[in-house]
Amino acid sequence: MKEDFMVVHMQEPCSFCRKHVTGGALHKYMHSGPGASSILSKPAPERRFEGIRLESPGVNAPSGPLQHLQICAECYMHETTMVASGQKGRLPGGLALTDLTQIMIPPLQLQPDRDPDMGSEFFETRQAFLSLCQGNHYQFDSLRRAKHSSMMVLYHLHNPQAPAFSSTCNFCHCEIEPGTGFRCTVCSDFDMCKNCKASGMRHEHPMVATTDFNRRDEMHTRLTEQERQERSQQLQKTLALLVHACSCHNPQCSSTSCRKVRALFQHAVQCQQKVTGGCP
Repeated sequence: MKEDFMVVHMQEPCSFCRKHVTGGALHKYMHSGPGASSILSKPAPERRFEGIRLESPGVNAPSGPLQHLQICAECYMHETTMVASGQKGRLPGGLALTDLTQIMIPPLQLQPDRDPDMGSEFFETRQAFLSLCQGNHYQFDSLRRAKHSSMMVLYHLHNPQAPAFSSTCNFCHCEIEPGTGFRCTVCSDFDMCKNCKASGMRHEHPMVATTDFNRRDEMHTRLTEQERQERSQQLQKTLALLVHACSCHNPQCSSTSCRKVRALFQHAVQCQQKVTGGCP
């Protein structure tokens, strides 16, 4: 599966440490002219997906043919120290530090989002979003379907009072307007529109009128803005605790929650029974 993943670098990566240079100096090897021969080895055939080059991630030193070479300021200083001490550097043969051209990368400016956060019950969990897509047949396997599905997802985001799932009449196969149809009390997915009901169509089980979503009191079924903010704050606190527990190495940490989370992590690593085996 990893061969099918596509990674797009928004910043220039270092050829040695693979870190993205978000600001500062970048030392890059550049040809002297369009017809000049490159000192680097002939590059391997490129793998492309819709015009985007897929590059395999590097390690501490390039292990294969290189099409271009660029190193960050930290790796450049390390190479300078190794060459000064007489050690062999990681640059390809025939390439010296003097062949690299220094380019200044402007620092990455974080742009604040002026739009307020929008909460939606369909994006709180993966299962909720999956249920929304499955119930409405939203698919992303082609560009046309992805455009339509994205448009409908945005519609539900901006219209939380609108019904999330549409139903179709099992007799005439027409889409039922929300709040005007009838649903079977026994079958899991059997609906009838008002026209078929008026024409005398019958079903073996009792049918009840569906709720008029336009007249529903949304305060009883959906979270208020205050509840959404409280849930978001609680989620941020939980994430901050997890990040702190993963990086904390102090056995005498004053946070009791940190010790509990680290004990839980340690148990998850050492447990031989696991949850699937019945671990409580």
